[in-house]
Amino acid sequence: MKKRIDEVEKYASNSKVVLYGAGDITEELLEYLSSDAMENIIGLADISTLKNGYSMGGVKIYYPESIELLQPDYVLVNIQSLKSSKEVCIEWGQKLGVEFIDLNRICGPLSNSISLSYPYKVKNNNSDDILSLEDEPFRFYPKTENFSQGFLHSPESPSDFEIKKSSKIASMGSCFATEIKNWLKFNGYHYMESVKGQAGYAGSAAYHKVFNTYSMLQELKRAYGQFDPKDVVWEFEKDGASILKDPYRRSIAWESFDKMELELEQHKKNVTEVFSKCDFLILTVGQPEVWYNSDDGYVYSQIPPTEVFDPEKHKWKKTTYGENLDNLEEIYSLFKKMNPSGKIIISLSPVPLNATFQKKNSIIANSENKSMLRCVISDFVANHSNSVSYFPSYEIVTQLEKEPYTEDMRHVKSDTVNNIMEFFEEYYCYSKVNNSKFQTRQI
Repeated sequence: MKKRIDEVEKYASNSKVVLYGAGDITEELLEYLSSDAMENIIGLADISTLKNGYSMGGVKIYYPESIELLQPDYVLVNIQSLKSSKEVCIEWGQKLGVEFIDLNRICGPLSNSISLSYPYKVKNNNSDDILSLEDEPFRFYPKTENFSQGFLHSPESPSDFEIKKSSKIASMGSCFATEIKNWLKFNGYHYMESVKGQAGYAGSAAYHKVFNTYSMLQELKRAYGQFDPKDVVWEFEKDGASILKDPYRRSIAWESFDKMELELEQHKKNVTEVFSKCDFLILTVGQPEVWYNSDDGYVYSQIPPTEVFDPEKHKWKKTTYGENLDNLEEIYSLFKKMNPSGKIIISLSPVPLNATFQKKNSIIANSENKSMLRCVISDFVANHSNSVSYFPSYEIVTQLEKEPYTEDMRHVKSDTVNNIMEFFEEYYCYSKVNNSKFQTRQI
C-alpha cells in the first residue's frame, strides 16, 4: 500500500485526478493521502449503482460515464483484480479519451505492496497496551468486490519462476494434471511428451494418471533403477483373453512378456529423460487413499482386479500427513540429484474423489483428504521455497469460481480451466499468449 499511496500522491500533487474503484482499498488509501493530494482528488468512479451519488472520505462517487464531465487529467484505476484493472483501462480509456493509469501495473498487485500498520488497544492487567498489526489486505478474507483470482497474488507469488515458451515443461499427476497438459500444448508451450496415445495422455510419460505421492515417488525411483516390486505384472484371463496388466500404471497392458520387457525398458528411459531435462516439473497431487502390496509396501495405481485379488496381500490404507510429506521430500531429493537446476510447481487437484473405502460419507472423506494434502504441500513448499512453488488451482476452483464443475460435480468445466490457466500465465509465464478458448474432455 505504501507504494500505491506514493504513486497517487505523485499524480495528485499538481494534477486533477479521479480514482476508479470505490471499494475497501480506495477507502483505506484515502485515509493516508495528504491534504494537498486530497484537494486534487476530484471524484471517485464506480460501476455500482448502490454507491453512485454517495461519498467516501469526503469525495463524491460517480458512474464511469460521468468521468468526462469532471475533466480530470488522469484516472487512476485502484481495484483489486489484475484482469479487471487492465480491462477498465482499455475500455474506458478508449471510450472517454482520458488517460487511465493502472496502479496494479505500476505498483504491483496490492498484496505484494509494502504494508502499513495501525495501532489498536487491548486490555491487559487493567492497563492499555498499544500493539501493532500488519495491515496487509491479503491477510484478510476478501470482501465481495475483491473476490477474484487477483486477490491470490501475495508475497508467495513466485517472481523468480519465469516460464518462457521455450522452457521445457513436464508434468505428472491426477485428473486435473491432464487439463494443464492439454492447455499448455494447445497454447504452444514446450511441453515434454515422450509417448503418445492413451498411456501418456495424462502426463509426460506413460504413467497415465497418478493420484498419490507414493506412485509419483515410484516413478522417480524407476528413473534411478530403484524400482523393484515383487508384483511385476498381474496375469489373468478375462473374456477368454489372456491379460498382462501393469499394477503400477493405469491403462497399461501388454500382449506378451517380451513386449512387456521392451515397454518397461523404454518407459524407464523416457522417465529418466523427462525428469532430468525438464526446466519445470508440474505435480498435481490427488488423493491419499491407496491400495498396496503388504509384502513389499509398493503402492498400486489402481484397485487390484478381482481376478488377482488376494486379501492377505492386497491392502488398503489412508496415508498420513507424515508419509506424504516424506514422499514429497524424497521426490525432491531424487529430482534435484538428476536435475539440479530444475524447479517444481505443485498443486492440489480440485477434482473430488469418486469413492472412498473409509466407512464414512464420501464428501466428508474428500474434505479430510484434501485438507491433509493441502497442509502437506504447504510445508513441502516452505521447505524448498527457492525451487518449489505452489499454484493455487485448488483454491480457484473451490472458492473463487461460482460454478466450476460439470454436471457430474467432479470434473472442471472448460471455462474454469481457461480462467485457471490465464492466472497461471500471470503467475509464471514470461510472455502472455493470446489464447483462444480451450475445450476440456471429461476424464
